[in-house]
Amino acid sequence: MLKLARFFTVFFAILSFSLISCKEEEGETYPYAMGDIVLSDGSLVHFADRTSITEEQKKKAIGVVFYVYYSGYTDEITNYIKTSSDPKVKNIKALALGLKHQRLTSWAREYTTGYKTNFSDISDSSLKVGITAWEKVYSLLKDSKLTRDDYVYASEDYNQEQPLYKNEWKISKEGNGRFEETNYPAFYFANTYGVKNSLNSLSFAGDFHLPALEEFKMISDNINIVQPSLECTSAGFSLASLGRFWTANQSSTAVNADVYNFSSMRSDSASKSVETQVVAAFVLY
Repeated sequence: MLKLARFFTVFFAILSFSLISCKEEEGETYPYAMGDIVLSDGSLVHFADRTSITEEQKKKAIGVVFYVYYSGYTDEITNYIKTSSDPKVKNIKALALGLKHQRLTSWAREYTTGYKTNFSDISDSSLKVGITAWEKVYSLLKDSKLTRDDYVYASEDYNQEQPLYKNEWKISKEGNGRFEETNYPAFYFANTYGVKNSLNSLSFAGDFHLPALEEFKMISDNINIVQPSLECTSAGFSLASLGRFWTANQSSTAVNADVYNFSSMRSDSASKSVETQVVAAFVLY
């Protein structure tokens, strides 16, 4: 029975990969396929070749493809791309998961303005790809009257919270400043991922972002393809072992955001101040 279960797991993984990677109807071409390992020079180690990856290729690996756009698909991400008027979203050819993650990270620090603000535009029903999530957070907060709590952080010199207000501390559209690092660390991790990992100048990839819930669901639905490729990179991490990850989506209540748990393959909500895993996704053009 165990051997039979393993056979069907491998069979369906290969079948899914073949269906995703071999479509070329209606004039659409597919440079990327589910499970491809993306290298920093723009080349790929295809899913079928993952076990033959070289040490040099491992050093160049920057992500694993978990979604490929094809207009004939009817999934939530494809429909979101097809109906979006945002050029960032419309240009998506594929999405990949970054190979570095960070532990003990909150979505928004407690008592800050953003912690209790209702970001309805990034609910799980309205946001399917996270590349515009920070812009929507910024658009609501930039005109808000920020409080003293927005400028409080845990000082390294003292075992207590210290106010550190500075005039130049302002929320930024890029989401990559000290204000964001202190108050919105999950978004800060994703927003600065390209710069901190020397990937910002890539011509074929960009728009590093906190993945939306639907992106995590896509990874989960194709875990038998995505996880084996992750394990073949130098990062080699197990999503199931890491467990919960922050999504870019706010929950139905203002002080909660959605998390996706790869241990249970289920989504849930948690207080924005909870510290858990964060990982970045990026767009392939």
